[in-house]
Amino acid sequence: MLLLLPFPFSISGSPSAHAPSSSSFFFPEKIKSLKYAIPARAADRKVNEFVKRVRAAKIHVLILGHLRKALPVVGRAKAQAALLADLPNVFAKVAREHHLPAGDFPDPSRYASILRSFELSSFPKLREKDVKSLEQALTVDVPALVQQFDNPYGAEEDE
Repeated sequence: MLLLLPFPFSISGSPSAHAPSSSSFFFPEKIKSLKYAIPARAADRKVNEFVKRVRAAKIHVLILGHLRKALPVVGRAKAQAALLADLPNVFAKVAREHHLPAGDFPDPSRYASILRSFELSSFPKLREKDVKSLEQALTVDVPALVQQFDNPYGAEEDE
């Protein structure tokens, strides 16, 4: 059985009768926009993903630092169980103290189930230096990087 498929061009190179006109696709503007849009969007996507991960790391550091600081010297197991049971309130307190949006915080029940397998006192104490370095990455380093790579094809678009 012979299967005939419609091809936009015949073997001789002339457009076939049933092929849609592709001349509107090959304008110089269209080619230029296709050529440069993909790398620019890929860079934006990578920067956005990096920012999302740094923000998540900052929130995890702040939560663990707050939980570690709230543990007493004696009776840590009971205190850890009480803190993990009250994790939504802990999240709200950390969000208020550090002016963070509540939507950036993880699901409290899943987070508590993960933390139950760890001893909170084994985590290092929160150092302000670490929080400031994360904050600097978000407020200074990433914007400088974005500005450095922002619209690398801007000079060609003006032509």
